[in-house]
Amino acid sequence: RTTLLPMMGCSTSTDEWWCVWLKPSACDEADIAADCASTCCRAAAVNATLDSLADDLLSVSVALDTAWKLLCGVLVMLMQLGFAMLEAGTVREHNVIATYAKNIIDVILGTLIAALWGYSVAYGGTWPLAWDEDTTAEDHYSFFVFLAFQSTCATIVSGAMAERTAVGSYLVLSCTVSGLLYPLAVQFAYSSRGFLHNLEPSFVDFAGSGVVHALGGCAALVGAVAAGPRTGRFDPKTVADFSPHNVPQVLSGTMLLWVAWFAFNMGSG
Repeated sequence: RTTLLPMMGCSTSTDEWWCVWLKPSACDEADIAADCASTCCRAAAVNATLDSLADDLLSVSVALDTAWKLLCGVLVMLMQLGFAMLEAGTVREHNVIATYAKNIIDVILGTLIAALWGYSVAYGGTWPLAWDEDTTAEDHYSFFVFLAFQSTCATIVSGAMAERTAVGSYLVLSCTVSGLLYPLAVQFAYSSRGFLHNLEPSFVDFAGSGVVHALGGCAALVGAVAAGPRTGRFDPKTVADFSPHNVPQVLSGTMLLWVAWFAFNMGSG
C-alpha cells in the first residue's frame, strides 16, 4: 500500500493516512473530514487492486507447487534407470537382460496396480481408472508422485535378489510389494485416516525413511534370506566370476541415483 498510494496521486499527510487505513465503507461517516473522502475512495481502489494481485499470486503459487512436485516425481522416476544400470553393471553379463526386465516390470506392473486399486487403498476415494472430468490436477500429479515412490520401493527388492530369481517369480514378488505392502504403508503413515498419521504427535516419515526405505529394505532382506547366496559366490575357486562385468555402467547408475536422491529427499517432504 505504501508503494501504490503515491502512484495513484494520494498525499501522505497524517489525516489522509488515517483515512486510508479505514475500511472503504467508512467514507460516509460524519466524523471523516471532507478532504479525506477522495483519499478513502482511492484506498478502496487500491484494496481492489491488491485483491486482484492476491488472486494472481495464488495462481502462480499453485503453478509453482505443481511444477515442483512433477519435477521431483520425474527425477525420482529416473532412479529406476539408476538402479537398473547399477544392478546390470554389477551382475554377470548373461543376467543383464533379466535385470533390466525386472526394473521395467516394477514400473509397468506398478502403474497398473496403482491405477486399479493401490492408490485408492492408500488414500481412499475413487480408484484412478474411474476418475472423471471432476478430477483435479492435484489428483493427477499426486498419483504420479505416488507411482514414482512406489516403484522405488519395489526396486530395492530387485537389487537385493539379483541373479537369484526368475522373472516369473519376481512378478509375484513385485505385485505383493506394489499391490499390498506399499499401499497399506502409505495409508498408515500418509493418509488422513491412517493410525500413524493420527498419533499425537503425528508420525513423520522423513525422506521416505519408513514407508519406502524401511519397507523396501525389510522385504529385500526377507527375499535375500529366502533365496540364499548365489551358487559359488563365496567359493574361493569361483569368487572371481562374480566381479562386476561393467564398471562404467555401475558408476553411471550411481551418479544417476545420487542426483535423483536430492529430489527424493526434498520431494517426499
